[in-house]
Amino acid sequence: MYGARADHDDLRERMTRFAVLLSAPDGSANASLLRQRAAFARCFALHVADEQRALARLVATDRSMRDPLRGYYDRLGALRTDYSAHISTWTPAAIGGDWHGYGQAVFGLQDRLRDLMAWEERNLTVPAVA
Repeated sequence: MYGARADHDDLRERMTRFAVLLSAPDGSANASLLRQRAAFARCFALHVADEQRALARLVATDRSMRDPLRGYYDRLGALRTDYSAHISTWTPAAIGGDWHGYGQAVFGLQDRLRDLMAWEERNLTVPAVA
C-alpha cells in the first residue's frame, strides 16, 4: 500500500514514544511532549492525505471497493474531526492542569488510529501513489 505499512510503523513508533512521555506522573515531560505532538500532527496529516489519494485511485479502478471503504472513510473522518477538537481542547495550559485526563484522551485517539491502521493492513492493497 503506497508505503502505508512504513507510514503506519512510523506512526506507531511515534505513538509509543509519546506514551513514554505521558508516563511521567507529573507532566514534567511537557516541553518535549509538545514538540512530539506537533511532529506527530504533521506526520498524521501527510499520511492521511497520501492515503486518501491512493484510495481514491483504488476506487476509481475498482468500484467494488466503494462499499467496504465507506465505513472506513466515516471512521477516518470522525477520527480526524476528534483529533482536531482534541488539539483545540488540550492546550498547553489544559494539559498542565489535567495531565491524567490528557493522557486518557490521547490513548483513546491512539487506540482508534491503531484500529484503523490494522483494518487497512488486513483489507487493503493499494497501488503506489505516483
